[in-house]
Amino acid sequence: MAIITSYSRIDKYIVRAKLRQPLHVGSAAKGNGDVLVDPIDGQPFVQASGIAGVFRKCYEECFSNQQEVMDLFGNNDQSAGRIRFTDGRLTGEHLSLHTELRPRIRINPVTGTSAAAKGAGSDAVSGQKFETEYVGAGAKIEFRVYVYGGQDAPEKNGEQDQSEGADAAQNKEEEMTEQERIESVFALIHAGQVQFGGQKSNGCGSMEILELRHHRFDMCTGEGRNEWAMEGPQDTLDYQNRVQDLDKLLDHLDFAARAYTITLQGRTEGTLLVKAIALTGKQTAEFAAKGEKEPDYINMLNASGKYIIPGSSVKGAVRAQIERISDYLEQQQKSVESKENRADRFDRKRLLNETFGRVGKKKDTGSAGNLRFYDVLVEKIPEHSQEVISNRIHIDRFTGGVMNTGLFREQAVYGNLRIETAVMNHRSGKKDNPEADRACGILLLAMRDLALGMYNLGSGYSIGRGFLCAESLTVQRADGATATIMFKNDNTSDQGKPAEHSDKKTDARNSVSMSLEDPHNILDQCFRALWEMKSEDNTSRTSDILSGKEEA
Repeated sequence: MAIITSYSRIDKYIVRAKLRQPLHVGSAAKGNGDVLVDPIDGQPFVQASGIAGVFRKCYEECFSNQQEVMDLFGNNDQSAGRIRFTDGRLTGEHLSLHTELRPRIRINPVTGTSAAAKGAGSDAVSGQKFETEYVGAGAKIEFRVYVYGGQDAPEKNGEQDQSEGADAAQNKEEEMTEQERIESVFALIHAGQVQFGGQKSNGCGSMEILELRHHRFDMCTGEGRNEWAMEGPQDTLDYQNRVQDLDKLLDHLDFAARAYTITLQGRTEGTLLVKAIALTGKQTAEFAAKGEKEPDYINMLNASGKYIIPGSSVKGAVRAQIERISDYLEQQQKSVESKENRADRFDRKRLLNETFGRVGKKKDTGSAGNLRFYDVLVEKIPEHSQEVISNRIHIDRFTGGVMNTGLFREQAVYGNLRIETAVMNHRSGKKDNPEADRACGILLLAMRDLALGMYNLGSGYSIGRGFLCAESLTVQRADGATATIMFKNDNTSDQGKPAEHSDKKTDARNSVSMSLEDPHNILDQCFRALWEMKSEDNTSRTSDILSGKEEA
């Protein structure tokens, strides 16, 4: 492999960031989803190769000149790149780093129930429950980036046409210097549009850059070479913090990694329970100090000790509803189609592959989906306790009687919620993307159903847990345009106390009224893309579907 033989400057970046969401970088050493840890100090870290891979992929999507990409990042075994990354070192508040262990379960995509498999060397069939370890949100990460460069002139995308009438955004990209292009990737990271590590569809790996310190070493002068030679791990030179300039760089890009952001604002209508693996020692001590018996099950908490609905739980519930909706759309068209328009049939399988991805088989490497689901904080409602403890009993399904020693206690929670989901542009990267529009359309329908109480989050569906009282559903496009659906629940009091769901007889849609504000026709755009394979124009059905006059 060829190495860098000459350069006139070195740009050094010191990056200090904070995790917005949990981070999972798998170790592949064990089968329990453990995070990667340093073999010397035992602390989790992000390998330099992982940071470089994310950086290169984002750079390629923003700037399509492959020759420039290979020059900067290298070309396999033929030549080394001019950019170098260090490992990302993770630390927590006061140098204490917290990790989380979350329970998960594999779902059979055909039946929608828990997947099962035979154990090794046995005919016994068991479920596939497993745990995944994460570095908690709020942890700090620090790494360094070195760019070995030459001339300071802007790099051009080949000999592309610069004549009048060329796309303005493309011209802006071509006028950017190499430093501005590299910092544009930092800007996308800072905006939460780029993620690190695994479990990206569950919202993991999003960061906020706290400091982006930059210093240029001029290797053509004795002073610059002396600075470089004397620079040590303490980073004592005068660095310029570039964080304040990152947002301005996004205006130069005809690229948006996040096409749509959909936010559902509201609160729990009753109680909610997403079970944690077990109580921690601290929690057990708190119950003992109050003289109370500790519950057998409590809601999951994050590393900061706040109650959450994990992104994976939101994704599982929403995916099940999206599959039901897409199945309905497919069956509806089959019932009216003729031989002539069978080629235009609604493609359910294609839609699900686009939104949630597909597993690779043999030569097919598979693909990631374009939906992202983030952890939801269950915020305390003022003047009300957030926890509700209930005593329950196990019932013998064979006899219908009470099981011996079957008494158990659960601590459920309730509070205000803000559920955020996103539709990514990871296939085309351009702001005009019909695939992202389709995904936004089907996701809006599923989120509307969640707001109307057609399905729940977490456990306890049969006893009325996990249903929401929604206030608004907002979709924001990459250009900042928004559309809002407002909900008014006529059967819910304004006191903020949880309602009883043990006898849920009323149809949620009969007690909720909705109003729509869409000045930019975002919903028409998304539903047009969703039904573009159908023979009839269904965009006029948007208001009827959202208001519940027509099923979807």
